[in-house]
Amino acid sequence: MAQTISLNDASEDQLVTLLGLTADQARAIIGRRPFVSAEAAASALPRATAAKLSGVDVPLLNINDATASDLARIVRIAPDLAQSILAGRPYYSLFELRRHFAGDPAAFARLAAFFCAAEFSYRDKLSGNVIRLVPDRSRMLVRFAEGQTESAKDVGHPLGLKPMSARTRSPQQYAVYDARQVESGADPVAALRKEASVASVMPSFKDKDGCTRYADGELCLVQFQHGASLVDQSTLLASIGAAVQERHRTPGLLTVRIPGAGANPALLINALATFNASDKVKFAEPAYIGLNDLESAALRAVPAVETETAAVPWNLQLVRAVEAWGLTTGSEKIVVAVIDTGVDMTHPALAGGLVPRPQIESWNFTDVGGADPDDDEGHGTFIAGLLVGNGAMGIRGLCPQCRVLPLKVPLEGATQSYGRRRDAILYALDFAPPDTRLIINLSWKTTGDIAAIRDAINVAASRNALVVCSAGNWPNGPSEPHFPSDYPSNMSVGAVSPDERRAVYSFYGAEVDLAAPGGSGSDVNAENITSSGLDAGLAVDFGTSFSAPHVAGAAALVWSRFPNLAQRDVRTRLEGAAKPLADDGLGRGLLDAAAGLGGGAQIVVTPPASADSAGLDAVNNDDLATLIAAFHLLPITARLLIAHRPFSQLDEIRGILGLTDEQFEAIAAFSGV
Repeated sequence: MAQTISLNDASEDQLVTLLGLTADQARAIIGRRPFVSAEAAASALPRATAAKLSGVDVPLLNINDATASDLARIVRIAPDLAQSILAGRPYYSLFELRRHFAGDPAAFARLAAFFCAAEFSYRDKLSGNVIRLVPDRSRMLVRFAEGQTESAKDVGHPLGLKPMSARTRSPQQYAVYDARQVESGADPVAALRKEASVASVMPSFKDKDGCTRYADGELCLVQFQHGASLVDQSTLLASIGAAVQERHRTPGLLTVRIPGAGANPALLINALATFNASDKVKFAEPAYIGLNDLESAALRAVPAVETETAAVPWNLQLVRAVEAWGLTTGSEKIVVAVIDTGVDMTHPALAGGLVPRPQIESWNFTDVGGADPDDDEGHGTFIAGLLVGNGAMGIRGLCPQCRVLPLKVPLEGATQSYGRRRDAILYALDFAPPDTRLIINLSWKTTGDIAAIRDAINVAASRNALVVCSAGNWPNGPSEPHFPSDYPSNMSVGAVSPDERRAVYSFYGAEVDLAAPGGSGSDVNAENITSSGLDAGLAVDFGTSFSAPHVAGAAALVWSRFPNLAQRDVRTRLEGAAKPLADDGLGRGLLDAAAGLGGGAQIVVTPPASADSAGLDAVNNDDLATLIAAFHLLPITARLLIAHRPFSQLDEIRGILGLTDEQFEAIAAFSGV
């Protein structure tokens, strides 16, 4: 979108330079001001000139689209200074240009009178919100040229730049540098661009929530609507001049390149506006890059002897897993999709706990490796052990008879990061057979509110999948934004230590729904979480990454016992059964797996009615009015019962919104008379 100045405020020099008027014409315009409408302004201007106006506004020149001769002619600066300015593009504010005019404030004032920088903003089509991103040059995103082998440290060290992320092995390789420590007077952007291994340099951005975002200025992610044909897609792409970088697994999901947008961000902003204006497009946004999205401390391998202090580890005791197992240990019809770094497919503690991969399917959504989701980080393997560990090597999962669907996704340094994670979430929905119940565990963060992930989670919830997210590690304060855990359609899980106090590293605040064991964060292994590690080993770690699978596992147990519940009712059941905690900001409290199943003080247990009881028959067959009158139900409760039936046993109706213990007992005692 073009930045402008008002025709009513423009100087004679601005009118001549920006609109191409003669001095006499400019003075005549000034004499007729103010103009109260676009029509009045148009009538005072030559027809061709009036066509350049938006309302009564005059568009400024784009510094990212200017030539050296434009700068020399308009700003009246020397050619070598003009070339130096062009070499520093793209610019997101004129403030970035001040250093070029340290000794000539008049020239800078003239620049500011005629030129604008690209405002990096666009409208999120799904939410309707305008996303405004402010450049933050304290962190610089570098894309390395394809085939280069220099490490991020090797490139940054001579320039005094500290690498904040490691490069990956994906085709598009990125690193982030902390430019705050650069020597005074040095220009890190110019220095990096001189490196042969560097293809492009971009600043990081801050959004309104204070989240830091990274984006390659030439790339955007586009999701076409269901039913948009390849011809429809190609026609729209051609009208923009966009080239397909990747066709994702999700139908109609594309990463596309906008040529020239790396130097001129306005091209990307205009492309996003064109995509989002089309009824063929569900949404389009910059192709944000996930860097350091893996929220894990540092998995430490430990010998088996360190885990033999208790048959059931403290974290499972804390959520009353033993009592829960007295009611159910899970069902293979309940699948937990662990969308993470993959799993160690040969780990003995996971034997029998993984969904078998069909030969024709690939569960690897990265560019490295084959079709198996082989874990090279350990994070996903650790989570899988907390879910379906079979007891081997002392590793016990909360829902050992359930099944894990392991999907490996890129979590660091890849342009495709969020597109691939969207692919995996939607793939899990399509892969899960109709007779299963699906839970999706997301133990990672995103770089702000990413539409591709938000929409995928909303789709999952609408299709009766329960999404569980880690609340995040190391907040700066209460209720600090954290995504994707802040989305209301999923469950956000914070962490507690063995003493049931909020872990020092855990996010907390209004968006957290439940707490579960995550470890103390100390150097004492026994106070942290032990689970399956790489190379068929054991590992210790801490973090909300590992609180989330406790809740996912408890949800799997609830669904195993009550398979006809809707996902929102599983969630309500767990939240209603939580144990209140001393620390605020952890939602409803500490997860209680047994109480969530009806096996504890948090939920009053009534023996389930037999399958042929009159109460069960009434719930499965009576109409809305009869149910409301017979059992004094709220209309919404009766409608939910009808929507979820048939029930195979009466105890499955526990957790239905608005159903009291007294009403349940009345239904269980119903004689049919």
